[in-house]
Amino acid sequence: MALVFLAYICDITAYVLGSLLQLYTDIGDMWCHFLRKIRSKLSIKPLHSDRLYISLKPRYPTFFFLHLGMVRLKGYPLPNFSEYTGRFVMPKVPVSRSYLRMFVILLCPVLICTSIYRVGSAFIHNERLQIAFVEGAHPSPYQQGFPMNEMDLAFFSSYLPTVQALPLYDLTARITSPITLHYYTEIPSGKSEPALVIQKGTDIIAISERFGNSMLHEIGYGFTSFPTYVQGWRYVRPFRLADGTTRSQDNQHYYIRIEALEAVIGEVIQANRVLQVAIQQQGWNIQTGKRQIATYMDQLLYQHGAYLSPDLYHKVIDRWSILMICAVLLVILLWFASSFLSHKRIFHSS
Repeated sequence: MALVFLAYICDITAYVLGSLLQLYTDIGDMWCHFLRKIRSKLSIKPLHSDRLYISLKPRYPTFFFLHLGMVRLKGYPLPNFSEYTGRFVMPKVPVSRSYLRMFVILLCPVLICTSIYRVGSAFIHNERLQIAFVEGAHPSPYQQGFPMNEMDLAFFSSYLPTVQALPLYDLTARITSPITLHYYTEIPSGKSEPALVIQKGTDIIAISERFGNSMLHEIGYGFTSFPTYVQGWRYVRPFRLADGTTRSQDNQHYYIRIEALEAVIGEVIQANRVLQVAIQQQGWNIQTGKRQIATYMDQLLYQHGAYLSPDLYHKVIDRWSILMICAVLLVILLWFASSFLSHKRIFHSS
């Protein structure tokens, strides 16, 4: 059934694109000719003048999904899945293309406005972040431009809250790494070999057990990383192994991508219901919650006027904005292509 519904989605997509292009006249004959070619692979018998009965021969599963798209181009709606018993009935009900065209026309302004809103909100957030940042009385190592490996990172321990309320429940500290973690001695400029690799599926100590699993953050360990001068790269000590194996690299700091740490944080959130509730109480979604936890040190540095981390900025143009803009451009391109082909048909007919 899951595959049938997948075909349902693909069929609707093909139908909408067909409506935009208005190429039923040009491709209808070829489509039906192809349908007749594979009809021998399916059992198609008309029950009434307005219905089709389709039963699939099990040894030809591929043609089933091709057929879903082809019969739709002839105006047949999709099957009644509530009565699915290995076969289905398609009533022949004509669908007006004008409604689909109107839907697409209305969808374009919505996508454009959504993209403008996302870009504008990110830009305003970044501007407010810069305006509200007040440098501390004494310049921090970040503001003095010290390299990460020359900083006295213990200096920032004083930024941690001196009083913290203990949670009612201990946190699940040991999880399985959801991805392979790559640690580097310096930010790679090309294809650099990592200095340390923790393979996917390795059991790690995500939350430090030195505090009895009562504190989420241990400064400079695991996912409580320091920001660097390059957006997306963090500076931190690697996760310790849950089997108790001691490595020489455990007390050294390495560079790692923030996306890798967020993947681990996602597993931590999933393993701890209390963190899920805390994120919901803040009004965040899971992705925002992971970013907030990953940039915990960035927020402390910002509050103390020590550093405005590049990871606190929002992407002005993210992938969703790009996808929405591309969708609008695709619709415009298809619209011009449809108009061109319509004028071409009129010219040849005259």
